[in-house]
Amino acid sequence: MNYKALNNGLKSVYKEYDVFLIDLWGVVHNGINLNQSAMEVLKNLNLNNKEFFLVSNAPRPRKSVGKFLETLKMNKEYFKHIYTSGDAALDGLRSKKFGNKFFHIGPPRDFDLFLDFKNDKVKNIEEADFFLCTGLFDDHENNLNFYENLLKKYINKKLVCTNPDLIVHRGKKEEYCAGSIAKIFENLGGKVIYYGKPYPEIYKNCVKDNKKVLAIGDNLNTDIKGANLMNYDSLFILDGIHKDQFSSENNLKLDEILKKFNLNINYYQNQLKWWIMLKEYKNFNISRTDKNNIILIGNFDGLHVGHQQLFKLAKIYSNKFKLKIGVLTFDPLPIMFFNKRLSNYRIINNYQKKILFYKAGADFIITKKFDKKFSKISSSQFIEKIIVK
Repeated sequence: MNYKALNNGLKSVYKEYDVFLIDLWGVVHNGINLNQSAMEVLKNLNLNNKEFFLVSNAPRPRKSVGKFLETLKMNKEYFKHIYTSGDAALDGLRSKKFGNKFFHIGPPRDFDLFLDFKNDKVKNIEEADFFLCTGLFDDHENNLNFYENLLKKYINKKLVCTNPDLIVHRGKKEEYCAGSIAKIFENLGGKVIYYGKPYPEIYKNCVKDNKKVLAIGDNLNTDIKGANLMNYDSLFILDGIHKDQFSSENNLKLDEILKKFNLNINYYQNQLKWWIMLKEYKNFNISRTDKNNIILIGNFDGLHVGHQQLFKLAKIYSNKFKLKIGVLTFDPLPIMFFNKRLSNYRIINNYQKKILFYKAGADFIITKKFDKKFSKISSSQFIEKIIVK
């Protein structure tokens, strides 16, 4: 297949595109934390006057999504770039083309989607012209059989789905989305009207004229499929909804995954990044070209004067003997591992740490997971079996 890794980051290709459609959940955040490298991308697109949209299959309007992103400490400057499947669905509701009265399937927090239509919402399912599905009821969020039993008598009605996603990851937890209910309704023989990726309405309001577009997302069923259907170029983010399929247990290759979904991509990255500052290893299986070089070891939670002197000395030896400079650090910090009450004892996060290493002159970084097994290694074993070996 004809695709390539963006080893030098989005910076290496951004000039080729007029508009960037960037998925929110799974790329910019994981439901709990912002992805700092993705925030760096938004910052640089802004600085280079590039048009971009934060396109989400959230079943709520952009204002509601903006409030959520505010709790994650996102810069409010980016809120104007948000466009959601909820926004697209609102246009459909205003047209009244599905009927007047609807029965809502979804949690109460989605009610602001249809505040303008509150008089059209009915409590008796028999009175509804159609179903408006924004998600799952809070008291039935894990029981798909409940929805099959609820809907099987009413397949003559239409179902409007405001989030085609089947599942989403909130941190490490997997949650069902409205798309799962829509699939049940379709399997029963019902008619579903979808708003959101990969369906065209959500794109038509973002991209005008004949502009060259790069769609960026982690979901093959929505982000990448939508890009293929709209004939946009795409950047697939591996460390998202499909990350388990690339695990060592499954050992699937990207070619196999794309063939399975019958999709094409132009680029891929593990995470969305503007530029690749340092080569990073997650263990001690480093490449031959990075062995037998200089290694600095420590927590490096910031770069104080002592750290700076280490880098200064390393640069002297690097220039004298033509060696690379590597940094070995640990995650979590050992003090956090031994004291579980210290859930966030960092001065800087890992992304900020990499920036400091890059600016200080490092060529690569080894981030070793600090766990129980590693904590029991003696100093002599560490030197003989890891550092020297």
